[in-house]
Amino acid sequence: SARVSRSAKDHCSPHCLHSCLRHAATSNLGVLQKYGSLVGGGEAGEAAKKQWQFDVISAGLSAVEQILETSAGLFCVGDQITIADVCLIPQLLNARRCGMDMSKYPIISRVEKACNEHPAFVAAHPDNQPDAVK
Repeated sequence: SARVSRSAKDHCSPHCLHSCLRHAATSNLGVLQKYGSLVGGGEAGEAAKKQWQFDVISAGLSAVEQILETSAGLFCVGDQITIADVCLIPQLLNARRCGMDMSKYPIISRVEKACNEHPAFVAAHPDNQPDAVK
């Protein structure tokens, strides 16, 4: 797997984290509900909300994919889990919820697969929480 120089690791993790967090704030369910109340209900309001969510998540994932071109190993930054991985995975759940085509993001998809195979990520997955709706 790819190795990254120490200086690249120092640089990429904060940028990947920033990109994930910047888009996390605009794609969570609470923000989407507020946005929906501002654009109004009905089909037009729902369509506007879904398009906005898609645009925000797509921009974020495109930025992260570009960063990962130079930083990714098994995970976002080399071969060790970092805060960037921890922040990325919930954004991918949001992306799938809005029907995002993840084939456009091969590096992200590879990192996601590695994370989803790690016991800590398996245990933390929303479906594995005691209050998960089954």
